[in-house]
Amino acid sequence: MKAKFLVLLALVVVLSGCAVTMTSFEELQDRVTNLENRPAPEPAVQQEPVAQTPSINQEQIDEIAKQLQHALSQIVAMDKRLITVENKLNELEKRPVTVVEKAAEPVITKEPEETPVNVTEYYNEGRRLFESNDYPGAIRVFKSIIENYNNDSLAGPAQYWIGESYYSLTDFSAAKTEFEKVVNNYPSSTKFIDAQFKIALCYLNQNQKDKAKSELNRIKRTYPKYEYMDKVNSYLNRL
Repeated sequence: MKAKFLVLLALVVVLSGCAVTMTSFEELQDRVTNLENRPAPEPAVQQEPVAQTPSINQEQIDEIAKQLQHALSQIVAMDKRLITVENKLNELEKRPVTVVEKAAEPVITKEPEETPVNVTEYYNEGRRLFESNDYPGAIRVFKSIIENYNNDSLAGPAQYWIGESYYSLTDFSAAKTEFEKVVNNYPSSTKFIDAQFKIALCYLNQNQKDKAKSELNRIKRTYPKYEYMDKVNSYLNRL
């Protein structure tokens, strides 16, 4: 390739009509040699094209400005509300706190349930006192039955034994009154006829023989099968 280059250069010199000396030619030859011995330049690194920022038109700028203005308005409104809330909190903190004591709730005490009373036990106690000749004590027990358990089946007999207690105390007036309560208030009592018989005897002990006789005859006519009819007849025979 060197020989071809020298030939080409010689031809150029000849054709151009220029006279060159040997020295000049040698200098040119040295320059050519130097050029051939120079290292080949490194290939240039191709740089990547820089991405171009897309252009923004005026319409987009206006839209962004509107959005910014709207956001600013909301921020201002929120700031006003925060100031209002803060002022109310300050007012509440300055108010005096009134502590209202809660009234103590009343304690509801459950009333004890009444234990069912066995009237029969009361009645038997009254009879026991009567048989022990404790007539005032018997009267108290039997009256308690009348006052508290007047609808019980033993109320009529209890009323009768009140009369018997007064009769045993020879208080015939009080006894007759109590026997009459049996007749008037407890017509279905098992002591109904006995009370009538006792009324007759009260009349007799008060020396009211006519009333006594009339009462005994009425019992005889009305209750001919009375279990104590023999006693009725005995008293009638005496009158």
